[in-house]
Amino acid sequence: MYKKFLTLLQETGKKTSDVAKATGIAESVFSNWKQRSENGACLSLENTAKIAKYFGVPIEYFVDK
Repeated sequence: MYKKFLTLLQETGKKTSDVAKATGIAESVFSNWKQRSENGACLSLENTAKIAKYFGVPIEYFVDK
C-alpha cells in the first residue's frame, strides 16, 4: 500500500508534506506508515480515503493485488 502512495507522489511531483497539509493528516502518520509498511501496516480507512480523494483515485487503488 505504501509503495502505491510513493508511486502517486512520484507521478505527481508532490511531497508527503504537500499531502499532509492538504488532507490534514499529520506528517508523523506518514512516517509511521512508511516504517511499518514492511510489516504490512495500513492506514485507517478514513486516511486512505482522504489520500485517494487528494490524488483523484478510487480508494480501491490502494488495495494490494
